[in-house]
Amino acid sequence: MAAYAVSGISAECYIIYVSKRFPDCQEVKELVDSREINCDLLEDVSDRIELTEEDAENMMQLEKYIARLAQIRERQRIATS
Repeated sequence: MAAYAVSGISAECYIIYVSKRFPDCQEVKELVDSREINCDLLEDVSDRIELTEEDAENMMQLEKYIARLAQIRERQRIATS
């Protein structure tokens, strides 16, 4: 199995994705439990898990979805101001 590096994905999106994809991974649990973006914990997770090309594509789609939600919320905020 090939492993893939993922760039262009926010740390928040990465954390959300890996917490759903690898819920039993201790390093992922520690990262989520820290409730902050911790570079050392992110590195621990990336050393422990292997992401596939499909994972990278899924994270990119999640990133787009989150961005779209932010746009919708901003439009709603402006419309109600």
